[in-house]
Amino acid sequence: MEVGIRISTKSENDWKRVARAFFIMVSRREGRAEEVNPLTPKTREEQSRFKEGQERQRLRREMSRYNILTVAPDEQESKLLHSLFLDIREGTLKGVSMAETLRQSTRLMHPQFRNIHNKIFGGYLMREAFELAWNITYLFAGTVLISSASIICIFMSLWK
Repeated sequence: MEVGIRISTKSENDWKRVARAFFIMVSRREGRAEEVNPLTPKTREEQSRFKEGQERQRLRREMSRYNILTVAPDEQESKLLHSLFLDIREGTLKGVSMAETLRQSTRLMHPQFRNIHNKIFGGYLMREAFELAWNITYLFAGTVLISSASIICIFMSLWK
């Protein structure tokens, strides 16, 4: 089940949406997936939101099929990567290497930050990741930034 949150702020005389987040909620019993009781949208607005959720689910599934950790780049992507590599090597591509932007942040996760499975809540990690990204951007831009972003965080296990 997808749960959405919208955050708005009042600017002048009307409300302006400044952020939104979607969380995938699952039900588990004895370590196994348990079916979530389905919702039945009744109003037009509910039906519209339900369809939007189904489209996001379709996009998530499609993105998982092209995950870089499981699928190698195709021929076109390989050519693009090689072209970028050559441009960087020749100095025709301006920018800062990712190695120069490396910053780390260590947080002690106290029990109040953990859920019933003794895992850290994803929303907390998203906020920490966003703040770290903002700080790195500030270091290299050299000015205060106004962020208007749509953030997609995908948490996956690198260890099997």
